[in-house]
Amino acid sequence: MPSATLYFQRTLATAAGSNAYVASLLNVPKTVVTRLDNGLTVATESHPAASTATIGVWVDAGSRHETKASNGAAHLFQHLAFKGTAKRSQAAIEAEVESLGGDLLATTQREQSALYAQIAPESVEASHAALVDYAKKHFSGVPTTGVKPRAEKPQFVGSDVRLRSDYDEVAHIALAVEGAGWTSADHLPLLVASRMIGKWSVADGNAYPSTKLAQIAHKHHLAESIKSFTTTYSDTGLWGIYLTSKNIENLDDLVHFTIREWMHLCLAPSEGQLAQAKQQVKAEFLRAQAASTTATAQAIGEQVLAYGRRISPFEFDKKIDAITVDDIKRVAHEYIYDADVSIVAAGPVDAVQDYNRIRGAMNLLRF
Repeated sequence: MPSATLYFQRTLATAAGSNAYVASLLNVPKTVVTRLDNGLTVATESHPAASTATIGVWVDAGSRHETKASNGAAHLFQHLAFKGTAKRSQAAIEAEVESLGGDLLATTQREQSALYAQIAPESVEASHAALVDYAKKHFSGVPTTGVKPRAEKPQFVGSDVRLRSDYDEVAHIALAVEGAGWTSADHLPLLVASRMIGKWSVADGNAYPSTKLAQIAHKHHLAESIKSFTTTYSDTGLWGIYLTSKNIENLDDLVHFTIREWMHLCLAPSEGQLAQAKQQVKAEFLRAQAASTTATAQAIGEQVLAYGRRISPFEFDKKIDAITVDDIKRVAHEYIYDADVSIVAAGPVDAVQDYNRIRGAMNLLRF
């Protein structure tokens, strides 16, 4: 029975590969977390083989917490971050970091800000306990009370912004509905649903795109690129797609097929689509973790602020595996079907449908 033998061998190989994959997820450095009395959290991961080390401070405040009076303060903070202190000038700080083979970086986002340095590993050589002692020494005086940044949950409303310019060759279109926050149980199903719509670009040279929308866009030359996206905040988010096209006479068709694929998620998402999207999400998560120590530190900082802890690759993998077709249909009905949509179009976009037509298509479950 050669066919049975071959099947048995393939089954064993698949099982062995699966076991190796699970083992690789479990065999990752553990994140050690210590919380000081004033709420400051020290989190470390040891990566002995890494060629760089990243150390920084992540703060749960960003441009979202600005008021009309303080508008722009977060961006100003980013540019003032390394301009000097009472004891050391900007030049002295930069020279000291450069002597360690490092770079200083500062970022501000909607809800978080960060100051961090990427340096040679031998310049750190600090244990978790040593970093905790350092944090106690230098940050224990930070008060636990005071004015806490406050941001009320924003209300999502349908909108339509058009910046027409017939001098441009490429039309840019973004469509989005309200998504879920970091801690929502719907966050990951929506992330997977986004990957089911997919991304594709002519520049990639892929003549056989994997998702239905990309196949239609490629076959009929409707788009230069398609990129489905999720933007997540603490209590809300955006779920949408960004499209570019030189076929400006048929932008109506591009938007039509996009909305049609959104409605397909509400009606009949396939197991094949789901399995492929889940693998993509897993791969993206692992690539982000392995990109650099800075990417790892960024992930730790964001997750500790969002969830209060680090999400391990094994835990993430299991959560993605648990998502079913019914989960996709449920979140699609809740967040996408008959939802208000935000539209932004720039460039030669005269052929884009008007808002009422696009909004009306958000409840058409017909194919």
